[in-house]
Amino acid sequence: MDYQQLDVPDFSFDQLATACEQLAQQAPQPVVLIGEGVGSLLALKIATTMFGRLDRLVLVAAQYKNRSGLLVGLFTNPTISSQQKRTLSRSMKGLDMTKALVHIMCSTYVYCGEKDRFSRQACEDIAMRLLDGHLKIVPKMGRQINEDGLHAISENLR
Repeated sequence: MDYQQLDVPDFSFDQLATACEQLAQQAPQPVVLIGEGVGSLLALKIATTMFGRLDRLVLVAAQYKNRSGLLVGLFTNPTISSQQKRTLSRSMKGLDMTKALVHIMCSTYVYCGEKDRFSRQACEDIAMRLLDGHLKIVPKMGRQINEDGLHAISENLR
């Protein structure tokens, strides 16, 4: 998603999540939310309020807590400005979705690269903590999605 298309005045995490949730609510139901990295945090946040409206979540290199390095290397294409990235980073300080995970009722598929040391533990934790969580370790994939990851996700979406 091009986050610039959203009407988010100060680009805080909560405002971004609200704008994404509004898009999901306008989409034909049920919705499949896909999130990678920071997008996985947004998808988890949205899933806590859209009971019965989500078919499933597909999370790649997922996180459920903000952690140092999460925004590093992300948004490398100028989808958001430096100021927006700083605002987003500040608004995510202390963000922890651990307690909210119990409110996610839809099937959740978590994809993690076998070489992804940054996200591996979080991906395992998410899949274990969710009522209907499924972990898929993708061979030959690191933190960034590759052809093998795309293939695994596309199989899930069929």
